[in-house]
Amino acid sequence: MKHFIKIIILFILATEVTFAQIKEQQAAPLFSAKGDNKEVIIQYRFPKNSGTDKVNVILYRGNGKNENVKAIHQLNNLPVSSEYYHIDSTLPGQGSYQYTIEIISNNITIIRESKLVYAYPAGLAPFIKSFTASAKKQSNQVTLSWDISNAFLAGNATLLRSRKRETGFNRIAILKNTDKVFTDTVNDANEPFFYQLQFPDLSKSTIISSITIFALADFVIKPQPPQNVRGILKENKPEIFWESSDQLSRGYYVYKKKAKETKFMQASGIIIKNTAGQFSWVDSNNLLKPGLTYQYYVAGESNSYTKSEPSDTVMLSIANDDLNLAPPYDLRFIRNGDSLNVVWTKTDEESSAYITEYVVYQKKISERDFKIIGTANANGKRNYITIPMPEGESSFMVKSKSGDKESVPTEPVTWIDKTEKSFGPRFIKGEIIDNVLNITWLNMEDKNIREYRLYKWQGRNFKVIETIDKNTNTIQVKNYTSGEKNQYMLTAVNTKGMENKGTKPITVY
Repeated sequence: MKHFIKIIILFILATEVTFAQIKEQQAAPLFSAKGDNKEVIIQYRFPKNSGTDKVNVILYRGNGKNENVKAIHQLNNLPVSSEYYHIDSTLPGQGSYQYTIEIISNNITIIRESKLVYAYPAGLAPFIKSFTASAKKQSNQVTLSWDISNAFLAGNATLLRSRKRETGFNRIAILKNTDKVFTDTVNDANEPFFYQLQFPDLSKSTIISSITIFALADFVIKPQPPQNVRGILKENKPEIFWESSDQLSRGYYVYKKKAKETKFMQASGIIIKNTAGQFSWVDSNNLLKPGLTYQYYVAGESNSYTKSEPSDTVMLSIANDDLNLAPPYDLRFIRNGDSLNVVWTKTDEESSAYITEYVVYQKKISERDFKIIGTANANGKRNYITIPMPEGESSFMVKSKSGDKESVPTEPVTWIDKTEKSFGPRFIKGEIIDNVLNITWLNMEDKNIREYRLYKWQGRNFKVIETIDKNTNTIQVKNYTSGEKNQYMLTAVNTKGMENKGTKPITVY
């Protein structure tokens, strides 16, 4: 019994060696099957050094999906030095069949191999009857349609796309041989997309390719306007900078106009988008006039040639050292409810050609110097600014401006509020009690008074030193200096924020 087990083990080991030898030989074509619509010719060449002299061969046949498999032929004790050859003329009809050959040695299957065979009339092969591409109007979808004759002999179809007619094709879809339509989504408008259709001819193991077709997608791509637009003067030439990370913009255009003109005109060619998302453009036009102000904006453009909304506008003035700006004239006031319009008349058209804005200054009666309180665009329709109602006897003036240059100011005009004396105390009284200065005034019992303000003379003007509750009519002065000249004034502020002219100043030593 032990000797019998050893024999079996040695036989299995020998079989494993045979399998290893056969595996090394399988690179060479051993099994072939070729058919037409009536019969299939099967050939099998045994591998060299197969480790046996004679074998049994069984041939099986099933349909294309390897269903309904049955043995159709068998040869026993076939020398391995010969070839197995068989003609199957028992086909039930034309179609695809799978043949499996089984090689048996010593009742052990040492080889089992299968082949798919297409048994159709000679010359029958799949081919492309039609292949078309059409782009839906106002859409980024391209519909591809095709028709394959004898599709049962074709493998899965592959769709390829490129931006070039000859090269650069990439796979976009793999489809069944029964499919006839595919919708492709593209990302560029008004640009050609090229397509090819490929599929294998299963009967010949070759690849069939279509002609190259193309479609032009026509749809609108709306880009975003550039951001962070700014400008500088470089050697007295305007240079415009902007940024954009918008993937829909293929490039940008710069538009400009003179400050006095109403319509912007394109000033640059297309500036192609770069990878950094940062751009600049220099206006090197020789017709730029010194002293004039120019306005610029930037717009993006997509592949559908659609422009973005304009960016923010940049205003730059060309320097002119000889330029003398004229101020406006006829400075006046128009009361507007609780507000005041400071109004002026613009300079004549010739003089105002270089002016970019008007600057408004105010000086309160308690102040020594004028301060800027607002500006107005010289190219706009407004020739005034609106401010809260100022205190009485405030003075105003206006200057013209172009870049860094300013005109001389208009003659100052003083605002006189005729209603300012209708509220608040007119006099104050100062008394020294226990070395402390007490300032008092009449209790007004006026519901329209919001607060009082105590001013002290500071050598050049009066300065607020205390804000006092409206229900109070006396205050102890903290910064009074005994033996020196101290001068004080009290004002009242009404609920509309208007401050009256104030009381008559008093002097205390």
